[in-house]
Parts: sequence; structure tokens; C-alpha cells
Amino acid sequence: MNKLKSFFRFFASSFSYSKKKGLFLRIMTAFSTTFLIIFISIFVFFSVQQILSVKNSLINEGKSLVSALAINSRFGVMAGNKELLMGEAMGFLYQPNVVGISIFDKDAVLINIAKNKGQKSLPRLTSIFKIKDKMNNKEKPPFIFEYNKYVDIWAPVYVIREFKNEEEMILGIIPKEKKLIGWTELILDKSNIIRKQKNCIFISLTILFLILAITYYWVRRSCMKIIGPIDRVAQMVRRFGSTKEFYEIPVEVDHEEAFRLATAFNEMVRMLRKREEEKKRLEQQLLNAQKLEAMGSLAGGIAHDFNNMLSSIMGGADMIKYRLEVGDKIDMDTANRIVMSCVRAREMIDRLLTYTKDKQIKKQPIKLNDQIVMVKKLLADIVTDDIQVNLSLSNEDPVVYVNAAQLYQVMMNMVANAQDAMPLGGVLNIRTYVVEVSEEKAKKHGAHTNPGKYAVISVEDTGMGMDEETKKKIFDPFFTTKEVGKGTGLGLYNSYSIIKEHGGFIDVISSPGEGTTFKIYLPVVDEEAVSQEDEGSLKDIPHGSGTILVADDDIYVRDYLRELLTEFGYNVILAVNGDDAIKKFEENLDKVDLILMDIVMPYKHGKSAFDAMKRLKPDIKAIFMSGYPDYVIAEKGISTAGLKYLQKPIRSAVLIKKIQEALKK
Repeated sequence: MNKLKSFFRFFASSFSYSKKKGLFLRIMTAFSTTFLIIFISIFVFFSVQQILSVKNSLINEGKSLVSALAINSRFGVMAGNKELLMGEAMGFLYQPNVVGISIFDKDAVLINIAKNKGQKSLPRLTSIFKIKDKMNNKEKPPFIFEYNKYVDIWAPVYVIREFKNEEEMILGIIPKEKKLIGWTELILDKSNIIRKQKNCIFISLTILFLILAITYYWVRRSCMKIIGPIDRVAQMVRRFGSTKEFYEIPVEVDHEEAFRLATAFNEMVRMLRKREEEKKRLEQQLLNAQKLEAMGSLAGGIAHDFNNMLSSIMGGADMIKYRLEVGDKIDMDTANRIVMSCVRAREMIDRLLTYTKDKQIKKQPIKLNDQIVMVKKLLADIVTDDIQVNLSLSNEDPVVYVNAAQLYQVMMNMVANAQDAMPLGGVLNIRTYVVEVSEEKAKKHGAHTNPGKYAVISVEDTGMGMDEETKKKIFDPFFTTKEVGKGTGLGLYNSYSIIKEHGGFIDVISSPGEGTTFKIYLPVVDEEAVSQEDEGSLKDIPHGSGTILVADDDIYVRDYLRELLTEFGYNVILAVNGDDAIKKFEENLDKVDLILMDIVMPYKHGKSAFDAMKRLKPDIKAIFMSGYPDYVIAEKGISTAGLKYLQKPIRSAVLIKKIQEALKK
């Protein structure tokens, strides 16, 4: 039973397999057609021979019977004795397949009998005139006439003429001349041979079907052994074309052709994998080069912004110092100006670190207008004085879910390209607005784009513009219209990739001499924008108590922390590096309640120093801080996992709150 099931499963899989075009189907078709022609020819030949054999056996039997009847009925015909003829005929009538007998003399019918008891005689099938015509045409008896249900056989009844002389009689020489005195007719029933012919055809068809099924199974199995492994290799190769990964396919060692194909394909995959890795490495190098190129363009603007911030800080500090010297009251606006300048400087450093160091930054909902305003401040000094920059913001103030640093990178590329397109100066218009994107338009930009509400950043210049061929290629990697050494060809490619990752797209409108407009589409989200944390004011924080060990290698940071912590009621012990911090901790083991230290210091970094202190006092608490970005600390082999860690610069209110939280715990 299981073998039968597996046999039918094989046929089912074979049927689905045969639907696939290719070498297998061609070979299978050729083999099947050849075997089909051969077996049908053999079937037809032997079936016809079998049918003719059954028919001929009936006719030969009838010929023998009618000839014997003609011989036995000579005397009855000569004497015209119907009773004598009836006795002879009855013996033949009950032979198989005989249904009727007639005996004639030269002038009329002598007897006509039928086997069927309800029927005395059969109707005349053949006219006597047809028999005479055959005799006149010198045809050799018996004469056969075939009908739908019957076979009608006629034989002449002869008698030998008398001897010519006494000599022939004495010597027994049989006279050659014969005299026709009548006819015998034998009617045979064809129903038996028709039934035998049908059975013969049925058996032949059954045998043919079985032979064809076995042949199909054998041919199929043979073809699958030949072509199956090759086809499986082809299927895996086709799947390879629909994926972005380069993977090797299994090798069938039992099939030589498939083994050679799979081995060659795997060699090609390994070569393509190496090329893809090399391509990615070169793209990363070019991306870094582009970042450095962009940073070079930004250097003047960054220096300008930092100098402005430092001027605000230094000027405010000078004013505070002067008023203290002359005894005047310190203006709160001056202090706020210093703080805000420091906050601006910190934000600029964070953005520059994000841009120059390739690291994953989480997306968050932000107000697009606020980001574009900050982008304008960051990019303004890239644009030369002969280019007028206009900014127009949407009244709806859309919120988008983006990585702010990547958005800065996109805008940096757009503004840089706009400036290159206006070597003699011009106008640069940056606008934001909200539109509805239809389903039809969304489909044109790929599966990553969904219909709905989008915020648009329009960057429009009055430069040279582009023709249609250039527009088709501007987002291709390494495509550039700049001179050799002036561009990497990755700026717009990276911009397009970034916007695509954010679920958006970029449209370009341009024609030669008419300027260019880049429209950046970002999906609008129905979320509350992330705002800067309210760091509060020191006046609202209560004073505390306890002893804090402060370790930092920068003297100005140490002095600031000593002054801040003393002001809020804490005793402060200062250390200049890791070794000094361990020494001071040992000397004041029972006094120290909390350690506040830089995580990167000379001689021994803060984490190692803290581990040594914990061995002396396991329940001691610590807060770490550093001016280095996270990736630099990681490169130094220092892990901040599980530590209370703050990134410099730190607002005083934030630091005091963190200290009080640590001491309470």
C-alpha cells in the first residue's frame, strides 16, 4: 500500500515538474513521443491482426461447413428429396455460429431452415443472381458475403459427369468434367466474433495503458535522474537573482553535470562576494572622504559659530567680573547668555561627532521647522556672499520621525550642490510645507512609500539646471558632473538612501538654464515632538550633606566642582588622577560617601580606580563623567555598562540632582 502511495506521489510531483519549461521538458517530450509512437504502432498492428484472426477463423469454419454440406447434399439435390436434404442440413445447423441453411436446385429453393425455434427461415440476404455473376466472372467458390450481423457463404453443388467409356470405369479414372445441379447457403452469426473483437480491443487497450504507464514512469525517472539535479541547480540560481545576499548552493557529488555547474556557480558566488565586500569598502572610504570634504567646507562656518559662542561667553564673563569689581549688581541676562552659548556649543559638537563618526542613531519625532532653522544656522556660512538664502516655513509646523543628524547630512549635500550650480551667485530658497501623496504617486516611488500626509522640504536654486539624462542618473552611486577630484558622486546617492530609509522619497524638477528644485518628502507622524529636557535652576534644589571624592585631571573642572559642591553643603576631597584618587580614598575610607570622577585619566582610568576602591569598601557609590564621546571610550577598552555615567559638559542642576539621587540610594 505504501509503495502504491509513493508511486502516485511520484506521478503527482512529476506532473507539476513537467509544467516547467526547459531541457527536462524537451527530453521528456522527445522520449515520450518516441515511445508513444512505437507502442501505438505495435498496439494497432497486433490488435488488427487479432481481430482479423478471429474473423478469419469464423469464415474458414463456415467455408469448410458449406463445402461439406454441398458434397453431402448431392444425392438429395439430384433426387429432389427434401427429407433427405433436411436430415443432412440439421447436422450442420447445430454447429456453433450457424443460424440458417438453404439448399437450392437449379430452379428453386428445396429447403430453408433457421436455428431459432420461433423463426422457420431467415430472410434472403444474397440474391442468386449475385452468385451467378461471380460464377460467370470465374471466381473460385465458396462465395462470401459479409453483413452487419451475419456472414452469408455460398457453395455450388456438383456431380461428376458419366464415364466416357468402359475403360475409364474399369480403371477407376474419375471424369474431370462436373455438372452444376444446385447451391448450398450457410448463414453464420457474427455476434460472437464481435464480442471477441471488443474483448480483444479492451484487453489490448488495458495492456497498452499499463505499458505506457510503466514506460512513462521509467522514462520520467530516467529523465529526472539526468535533468533533476541540473534543474534544482537552476532553481537555486533563479532564487539567487531575487535576493540581495550571496550564498552558495549545495553540491550534488553523485551527478557529474550538476556537480560541475554547482561548483562553478559557487566559485562565481565567492568571487562576487569578494567584489561586493570590496565595493562596500570602497563606498565606505568614499563616504568618509565625502564627509571630510564636507567638513572642510564647513570648517570656516564652524569656526565662525564657535568664535561667536566664545565671544558671548568671554564677553559675559568679563561683564560679570567688571560688575563685581565696581560693586554693581550682576545682570541675570548676562549669565543666561553665557549658559545658552555653552548649550549651543554642546549641541554643535554632538552633531559634528554624529556626522563624522558612522554610528547608529535612533530616530525620534521632531518638529521639522525647528530642525530646518538649526540647519540653516549650521549651513549658512557654507554659502558664499553672492548667494541669497531665503527661508519659508510651513504654518502647520509638521512633526516627522527622523534622525536629526542624518537630516543635517542630507541638507548639507543639497545646499552644497545648489552652491556648485550657481558659480556666479543666485538665490537659494528653502521652504517647508505639507501635502497629501496619492496612492498612484506613492507606487511610483517604490514599495517603501505609502500614501498619506507628507512634510516637504523644498531646496530651490537659480543655477544651471540639468537635462533629462542627468536627472535620471543623479541618485546613482559615484555619478557626478563635477571635475575629477572635485566630488565623490556619493552625496545625492547617500541623501536618497537616507530619505528612503525614513520612508520618504525625493523628487527633482529641473531643466537646462532654469535652475533645480529638490523636494524631500518625509511622512508626517501624529506624535508629540521630543523637546529638550528642562534642566531646571539651581535655586530650586535643596542643599545636602556628606563627603564627595572628586577626581579629574583638569584643574578648572576640579575647581568648578569644588566650588559647586561646597556651595550645596558637601565636603569635597580632590584628586588629580586615578592613583591619587585611590590614595585619597584609603586615607579617608570612613568619610567618603560618594565618588565623582572622570572615567578617562592619566596613570589609571576611572573604572580601574573604582574597582580598587570597591575592594576596600564594597558598598561605595560612584558617578562617572567624561568629555570623550562614547565611541572613543569604547576604543580605549572601557565599558560604561552598568555605571552611572554623564557626558560633559554637564549642567550644574543636573549634576546636583544625580548626586542627591545616588546618596539617597
